[in-house]
Amino acid sequence: MIDTRLLEELSQVEGLSVRHREPMAVHCVWRVGGPVLYLVAETEQAAKECVTLCSKAKLRLRPFDGPNALVRDGGDDLAWLRIGSPAMGFEVDEEKVHIGAQLPAAVAARRMAALGLSGLEALTGQAGTVADAVRSGQVQSETLRCMRGRRVSVGEKLGENHHLLVVSLPVVTSTVGAVQGAGRGVVAKRRGVGPGLPGMLLQNPKRGTAAERMAESGLCGVRLRGLQIGLYEPNQVINRSGEGTVQDLLLLLKLSQDRVRARTGVVLDSALTPRGRNVSSTGGRGRGRR
Repeated sequence: MIDTRLLEELSQVEGLSVRHREPMAVHCVWRVGGPVLYLVAETEQAAKECVTLCSKAKLRLRPFDGPNALVRDGGDDLAWLRIGSPAMGFEVDEEKVHIGAQLPAAVAARRMAALGLSGLEALTGQAGTVADAVRSGQVQSETLRCMRGRRVSVGEKLGENHHLLVVSLPVVTSTVGAVQGAGRGVVAKRRGVGPGLPGMLLQNPKRGTAAERMAESGLCGVRLRGLQIGLYEPNQVINRSGEGTVQDLLLLLKLSQDRVRARTGVVLDSALTPRGRNVSSTGGRGRGRR
């Protein structure tokens, strides 16, 4: 249970939006997930005050770095913090391009191309955020500014607890045509197999991709209640009715693993890390893995 006094203190922080028992389904790429305390900081100062208050109340904060966050249907007692406008900007100076880590990857790539700058060609037309691309290794930045206020330079390890604010890239000019052409080539290679996109069900094996193995196993378009595996991106899931649950998603994942193993002999590991509690068959909350 979240302390009501803490909720009152958080609601008084300027630039902080407090949403108690917010359904994570609103923010998750699969449109599933239970209720959480969801905090949105529109300034870095608001984020710092939020961290201080939650620390004093001994309430753990979990950074919301993108749409892959998965909370079980019973919800999560931790607070989820998202940085708003500070992580959405796009600025260019003489030496570097500073991009908000929560900016959609496709938007960042389009802005770079419009300026004739290189560095984000691989993100053309791609879903997810710049932070997703950095964590997956698709974008190699010069420095990363994190929620703690410190910078992570090239070569330093980026921890899972780091909440990215700004990604800095060197200014490298190119022609718009070259940038757009390279982007189209990357998208063409990715189409149909889906590596690098957010919301992946299964991790890629040592050879090939999980999406290729799933397609070979006849999983494209397979439905489970309100959820459907993508027709063209088979390692993605669409919540068609909006009524799918985390339990449905995990069942679909298990079904996919079993069929791929039976048809191809390949064992694929899960790419999902659900948090929080399950909901029991009687409607109550059951134990889940944190």
